[in-house]
Amino acid sequence: MCFIFTLTIAVPSSRAQGSEADWDTDNQGIGMYIEVPGAGWTNSAPVTPDTSHIYKTTIECVSDGHQQSNTGAMHCEAVSMRQCTAGNNGAMVQWYSALKAFNPPDWQKVGTPTCVYDAKPVNLLAEIAARIQTEFQHLPISPGTVSAQPSPFTLNTWQTNFLANAVTQNFDVSMLGQRVHISATPQSYTYDFGDGQTLGPITSAGQAVPQAQWGQLVTPTSHRYASTVDYNARVIVHFSGSYSINGGPATPIPGQGDFSTKAIQVKVWSVRKRWVSQDCLQNPHAWGCAATGPER
Repeated sequence: MCFIFTLTIAVPSSRAQGSEADWDTDNQGIGMYIEVPGAGWTNSAPVTPDTSHIYKTTIECVSDGHQQSNTGAMHCEAVSMRQCTAGNNGAMVQWYSALKAFNPPDWQKVGTPTCVYDAKPVNLLAEIAARIQTEFQHLPISPGTVSAQPSPFTLNTWQTNFLANAVTQNFDVSMLGQRVHISATPQSYTYDFGDGQTLGPITSAGQAVPQAQWGQLVTPTSHRYASTVDYNARVIVHFSGSYSINGGPATPIPGQGDFSTKAIQVKVWSVRKRWVSQDCLQNPHAWGCAATGPER
């Protein structure tokens, strides 16, 4: 037997737990939003009962998978993959019909369990996708640190080598009631040397060099300062991201997240040579000794 319904819905303000208490058992329907194949979510579904039948619903499982009085724990666990979480106060219901001529009614199942809601569900995937970039930018992502060789003192004739230290980080957040796992991976780096010169974005995080080569070796992230002053250098780390919803497959996050390291101070000195007749032990006030102070 085939049934074609027309469902007239009046949204209830509350739901009694565990039974059919607040579900209509006549031809008025259930008072909930349902999903109609090909038509989306509606509270005016094409369900007009024929005059010879009456209809009712029973709650199978509520949205958190807990059982109701008319179901068993094993049953609710079996349908847990179909938890009704697309909207507010979701419940999984089973439609039944019976001929009006029988008293008591001989209820027969109609179709398979269906999710119903007391408000029109949003498209969760689309909503999360629309918000994920903003959420990504506001995560407490650590940009790591920046260091220099040599540091904190260098010379204006030297190549000062910079390197960044940033790592992949993972976060678990809740968005629209869903579990969202976000992974942030350092992708590129922009070096701000503090003297108005920048480098990047480049993919190199820099690499440490042996102390014997400090100042002499030109590296992809080295920089020579022209003036003998103090500078504040930093690195902006550009992170790419991906996210998954409720343990689903990872999806790339459009764009990137930009996070700046804490600045380090680089003190740039110059080298001057003079002939002296005494060393600093013999004359602490000689040129270049601590008592007179170094020259910039």
